[in-house]
Amino acid sequence: MHQLLPQHAVLLTDPVATPAHVADYQEITDAYFAPANWYQTPVGFDGFGDYSLMGRPYFDHGMPSRAIALHLIYVTVNGDLRIHHFVSDSNANMRGQKQKFFEALTKLTDWAPAHLTGLNRTPALATLLAYAEGDKFPGLGIIKKLAIMHHFQLMHRLLALN
Repeated sequence: MHQLLPQHAVLLTDPVATPAHVADYQEITDAYFAPANWYQTPVGFDGFGDYSLMGRPYFDHGMPSRAIALHLIYVTVNGDLRIHHFVSDSNANMRGQKQKFFEALTKLTDWAPAHLTGLNRTPALATLLAYAEGDKFPGLGIIKKLAIMHHFQLMHRLLALN
C-alpha cells in the first residue's frame, strides 16, 4: 500500500498480543508496548498510529463475557510504553458482569498508586478509578471508552514533551 501511495502514508502497528479468550490475559499481565522513541515518525511516513487497546481483530458484537479485563497503557521511567491487564477472577460463566468488573477494578486500584504516577495519572484514569468508590457498574462500553481516553490523553502528554 505504501508503494502505491507513498505520500501521506501513516505507519500503523498492532503491538498488543491478543489471546483467544479475555481470561487468558492473566497469563500476560504486563507486556511491552513500544520503545522510548515510539513517537519518532519513521522515514518515508507522515505519521504513526497503533490499534491502541482495540487490537487489529474487529468485533462488532457486544455480549457478556466470561471474564472482564481492564487494559491500561503506561509510560515507564525510561520512556518505554507498557500495557497492563487487570482480569476478573470469577470467570467460570457469563453471569455477574458487575462483580467481574469490580474484581478487575480492585486489581487496578491496588496496582495504580505505585505504577501510575506523574504523566500516567490522566483524567480518564481518575474517572475509572472513581468507580471503586461506589457500586455502579458503568457497562463495558464506558470502560473501553475510558481506557481509550486514557491512552489518548497519555499520548498527548508524551507528544507535548517531545
